[in-house]
Amino acid sequence: RLVARSESTDFLHWEKPAVVLRSTPEEGKTHQTYCMPAFPYANVYLGYVMMYHAGTDRTVDCELAWSPDSVAWKRVAPGTPFLPRGPKGSCDSACIYAPAGPPILRDGRIWIYYGGSDAVHRGWKRHCLPCLARLRVDGFAGYQPADARTPARLTTAPLRCTDEPLRVSADATGGTLRVEVLGADGYSLDACEPIAHDVTDAVVRWKGG
Repeated sequence: RLVARSESTDFLHWEKPAVVLRSTPEEGKTHQTYCMPAFPYANVYLGYVMMYHAGTDRTVDCELAWSPDSVAWKRVAPGTPFLPRGPKGSCDSACIYAPAGPPILRDGRIWIYYGGSDAVHRGWKRHCLPCLARLRVDGFAGYQPADARTPARLTTAPLRCTDEPLRVSADATGGTLRVEVLGADGYSLDACEPIAHDVTDAVVRWKGG
């Protein structure tokens, strides 16, 4: 099972499909990329990739994949479910089937409707019960310290400066978050006003503005 992509200008004539995502060599046929509904989000593309564990217990997990252009795809955290299956006996304990289309923004949260099954993926003995997952805005993926007892440092790719303020979403509860602009005077870590709460789209400020 592979994830492929094809283009069309009229929905009648299609280019030859090209594989854009597959299991790792270590996973082989034991854990297979099954299907992947994809959608644009912010300035990238996201995809819910269903991982079929054909060589073990025949369950289905939902992982997260991303792409800058809808052509080159990567799994964000291979082997780690984005929508985890429920505990044994729950309606989504065996399989997760993700929705087609983008999520819904409601009451400051992202709502993701998905199908859950308590029967493994074998033949037609399965169903798809309606389920709902809620997520913080822009909370699809993030970074966390490898060791919460020591400071963590993250260097981003270069960002283009605009007239809009720099904003960050983070859970800094119990600690602080500071930002430094490398190679720019006045934008050091010491000059940054610390963020010490769970914030969404918080404006980053320095002592100079």
